[in-house]
Amino acid sequence: MPKFKEFETVRTLVARGKIPAGSVGTIICTFTIPEEAYIVEFSKKNGVPIDDPMYLPDELEPKI
Repeated sequence: MPKFKEFETVRTLVARGKIPAGSVGTIICTFTIPEEAYIVEFSKKNGVPIDDPMYLPDELEPKI
């Protein structure tokens, strides 16, 4: 069972591309094959998307 669900809000633990560690985004897609991974969308405050990189489960934490 995946650690996170689609549309869950998460915080990054690692930097990836334009996205620094500690950024908050929304999971838009989950994968379990060949391994568990997530595409997370990051947007500006006005809703304009910035980037949507892929993360492994240990690179994310739930946003509390």
